[in-house]
Amino acid sequence: GDLVALGDVTQDGVDDFAVVRADDGDPDTDDEILIYRGTSARTGPALEATIKGNFGSLFGNSFNLRLAGDVDG
Repeated sequence: GDLVALGDVTQDGVDDFAVVRADDGDPDTDDEILIYRGTSARTGPALEATIKGNFGSLFGNSFNLRLAGDVDG
């Protein structure tokens, strides 16, 4: 899947990132966007949110995440 930097979406001073994962064969058949909270801790990043959907059917069986820049000014 794709990996994209999101900037600091959790507003904790550390940049976050997302991973796109196509249907992994589990029963729900959904694609997933996994949003991780960035950290400098030795434990590594933590999963903050999961967005599920059938994104492939919306975008011609292929979709990518792209950095949007400063969307809130």
